Amino acid sequence: AGNLEGAKADFDRSLGGGIGRTLALRRIIIEAAKLGHMKLAEEKTLELIEGAYIEQGTGLASSSSMLKLVLDTWLLAEKPKEGLAILEKHYPHTLAIDVESATTATSLTSLYEGAGLHEQGWQVYEHLIRKDFFHDVFDGGVATYNNNLAYSFSTTNKNITRGEHLVRRAIAASGMEQYSGLSMTPLMLTGRREGSYIDTLGWIYYRQGNLQQAEAEIRRALSDNEGRSSPASTIELYQH
Repeated sequence: AGNLEGAKADFDRSLGGGIGRTLALRRIIIEAAKLGHMKLAEEKTLELIEGAYIEQGTGLASSSSMLKLVLDTWLLAEKPKEGLAILEKHYPHTLAIDVESATTATSLTSLYEGAGLHEQGWQVYEHLIRKDFFHDVFDGGVATYNNNLAYSFSTTNKNITRGEHLVRRAIAASGMEQYSGLSMTPLMLTGRREGSYIDTLGWIYYRQGNLQQAEAEIRRALSDNEGRSSPASTIELYQH
């Protein structure tokens, strides 16, 4: 309750719009949702969204950064079902699979998975894979979508054969990024992600009952990742 009151006080101190107001609203939503004050959390979510209309002169559906902010807020609140219900009630068009931004799509699929709605999350990735495959099969984004979908299959023990096909395609594509004729994406500039792809392959082997190969691939992923990627990426692999 103290954190919520503090968040309200921060909001009262924020003048007009801007980042201060946005962050204060976000904090109120998170603290209210955690305490079960869903009516307040819903009101502040709508206030956050409506602020995008005023400040950016655009709707939420065409404002990927604002949509991602709302999705991530409800992920941090650890109330994915409730966050999805609010968007479905007031802005159902924002949950269409044809999202504009890859990072927004990742947040949306994370919210779906957190709510136990795995198939809806898979549909978003399947759409992105089909969409970007014809754009450039070796683009880093395509490899990431393939890997993320394969990893989700492994965690739910569903579609394992397709998951193996997807992650092998991701590994092959990650080795070909340097030959792509397109400009590097922001994801590619942050460091290549073969380690996470190999980790996914290890979990696919685990689900297939091939424990020896699963252990070998996961150890290989950890070994390859150390010293080549960010500490956060290595920690993520250990958490898997």
